[in-house]
Amino acid sequence: MRAILEWLVWPTFRETRRAERRNDVPLVAHYWDGGAPMAHKVQEISTDRLYLVTDQRWYPGTLVMLSLQREDVSATDPDRVIVVKGQVVG
Repeated sequence: MRAILEWLVWPTFRETRRAERRNDVPLVAHYWDGGAPMAHKVQEISTDRLYLVTDQRWYPGTLVMLSLQREDVSATDPDRVIVVKGQVVG
């Protein structure tokens, strides 16, 4: 998970950032639910959790594949998107 945080942090903040949680990340998540693709705001992220703003309600324990996309980099940047597997917690 550390690699994900390093991927999210701007290069100028790499050495100084020590906060456990971040709520200012320009990040959205996509997941497949059978409908049209939609971007969902990532409200908060830490080394092992993220809070996703969505109307979807999953049962605790549900496994979800998320495509996390940075909004602060060029669309042509190959490091703009990363896919992670998550588990819903209560």
